[in-house]
Amino acid sequence: MSDDIFDNFLKDCEKKYEEDREDSINRIVSGMLDGYITLDNPSPINGMDTFKQVVLFQLGDVEESEYRSFSLDIVNLFQERYENLEKGGTDCVIEPIYDLSEIEKESKKLISKLAKSVLRERVTDDNPSKFNNLTSLEQMIFIFFDCSNEIEMLIVKNKILARVLDSLLRINS
Repeated sequence: MSDDIFDNFLKDCEKKYEEDREDSINRIVSGMLDGYITLDNPSPINGMDTFKQVVLFQLGDVEESEYRSFSLDIVNLFQERYENLEKGGTDCVIEPIYDLSEIEKESKKLISKLAKSVLRERVTDDNPSKFNNLTSLEQMIFIFFDCSNEIEMLIVKNKILARVLDSLLRINS
């Protein structure tokens, strides 16, 4: 009996992992197609461009093989969706979440996670892209918060940087 419960738990975890992985890949590809995720802006702080920063932000600390596998899946889906757009097709749309309390809770978690990544210099704000003039942090804000303009992005960015500043002040006091 307990083996069945454990097996079901493992299956549920694997299914959730695959769903999260697929959602992350789709979100990154959409950001690339929309021109928000770029490869032309390595950061002076950590040497990584936005693509690598966003992939590692999504994956966390992983083996190089997992990073490569995830990146290859992104590139393959990007190529597939780009070719579809070139042929006059449409790009798939990420379904929005309509539960406002869920959106607010997820936004707070994401702001906190981005602030921690900025503090650890894994996500940087020092590397504007020549393509869209946005830093890695700004590019991530556009795709993760579905911002429709620069003002919305700046509001979120200010919340993240305020969290970073608050953390720095706590460390130094």
